Amino acid sequence: VHGSATDILLNNANYKAKYKVDNPNLSLIKQMQSKGAQFVVCGQIMSWDGLKLSDLTEDIKEAFSAKTALSNYQTQGYILYKFEENN
Repeated sequence: VHGSATDILLNNANYKAKYKVDNPNLSLIKQMQSKGAQFVVCGQIMSWDGLKLSDLTEDIKEAFSAKTALSNYQTQGYILYKFEENN
């Protein structure tokens, strides 16, 4: 997860401070984690935004950068699938 999408991973207190509502993503994130999904956040955006892992919900991992994480996963046989907005 990188860029502005990182906000979905904010713990409830930080999400609420920023958006004035509870984080609606937490339930789905926990459900996905319980099925084995792992969330890896870009360390560069964390630095840029002044975030720490403690600002995020539990069990989030941090990569040096999104590019290095993607490269590492691709060498392990994962496939990069880009979601692009259709105009």
